[in-house]
Amino acid sequence: MSLSSIENIFSESLCPTGTFVNLRELRLSYNLLSRLNRDDLRFAPYLEKLFLNNNQIKAVDEAFKIGSRIKVLDLSHNQISYLSKGIFSSGALKRKQNETLQLSELHLQNNSLRNIPSFGDGNQVAIILPHLVLLNLSRNAIAWNGQSSKQLSPFASLPNLVALDLSHNEITNFNNSGDKKDRRISLL
Repeated sequence: MSLSSIENIFSESLCPTGTFVNLRELRLSYNLLSRLNRDDLRFAPYLEKLFLNNNQIKAVDEAFKIGSRIKVLDLSHNQISYLSKGIFSSGALKRKQNETLQLSELHLQNNSLRNIPSFGDGNQVAIILPHLVLLNLSRNAIAWNGQSSKQLSPFASLPNLVALDLSHNEITNFNNSGDKKDRRISLL
C-alpha cells in the first residue's frame, strides 16, 4: 500500500467523514507524503493544528481543503516550489461564504519557493488571513532585490502579521519604508 497521500491512510472506508470529531491536532511529520488531495481532512472537521513537515510534498493543490478552524499549518521541510496565486482565498484553504480563516501560524521554511506567495484575493482589498501573526518563509530560494514596493504587497493583506522570517533566501535588499502598513512587521 502506498502512503503517498493522507487519503491512503485515512480512506473513506476506514474513516468516514467526521470520524475524528474531537481531533484537534494531527502530526504526520517525517513520512513519505507527496500530495494533498481534495478531501483528505474530511474525517477531522474540527482540526486546529496540522503538521505535515518533513515529507515529500511537492505542491499543494488548490482543491485541498483545510478547515477554517486550522490555527497552525506546518508545511516546512518539503519540496514545495510554488503556491498558486490566491490559494488562501479560493483554493487550498477554501472557506464557506462569510467564514474567516483562523490560521495564525504558517510554516513554509525549507522548501523550494522562488516567490513570496500571494496572501490576497487578487485585488488585495479583502483580508484573507486576518489572524496570521507568524509567517516563516526562511531557507527557500526567494529572489528579491527590494526595488519595487509592489514586492511587499503580499504582506499588505496580513493586518496582524508581527513575525516574518525571510532569512536564508536570495534577498539582496529589503526596503520596507514604502508601505506604512508593513512597518509593524518584525523581521526575525
